[in-house]
Amino acid sequence: MFTGIIKAKGHIIHSHKKGGSLFLDIKKPVGWKIAPGDSIATDGVCLTVAHVARTAYSCELMPETLAKTSFGQSVPAYVNLEQALHVSDKLDGHFVLGHVDAIGTIKSIQSNSAGTVYVISFPKKFNHLVVEKGSITVDGVGLTVVDVARDEFSVALVSYTLTHTTLADKSKRDFVNLEFDILAKYITKRLS
Repeated sequence: MFTGIIKAKGHIIHSHKKGGSLFLDIKKPVGWKIAPGDSIATDGVCLTVAHVARTAYSCELMPETLAKTSFGQSVPAYVNLEQALHVSDKLDGHFVLGHVDAIGTIKSIQSNSAGTVYVISFPKKFNHLVVEKGSITVDGVGLTVVDVARDEFSVALVSYTLTHTTLADKSKRDFVNLEFDILAKYITKRLS
């Protein structure tokens, strides 16, 4: 489990495909202790560490992960990273599982004196899971929904988020990984 509070930007130093899977070598963030078997949210995707070297670690993304995430479209140079939550950790964000529900597309980015607003389109079948002032995870970043329409929502990013995540590097028409709020999913399931 994660919180959506990004702890580092990671650099993908090598990637290759083999047997339908994608293998990533990611530079270890300074000061991080990482062991094989650890879970690390990588652009919002919960990945298991397969191997750890002195300066990098590697993960495997299976075909199912590639089909459901933006990694199946392209491999970015940098990713948002968050290590798994420990029971004793402070919960600053919201509950994030690292299980991507859909791929979204950035429709527009507008900056003004109040901040930077991203409008993101998503498959309309998930509309019932997105509410104003509700939580959503975009490339692993826990955000609050500003407005929602049938197949798009907006989020406002403060300068800290833009500086400490890869979202500032995104452009119009870029793909992003979306995870809808787990509480909304359970409530919807219970009511159906």
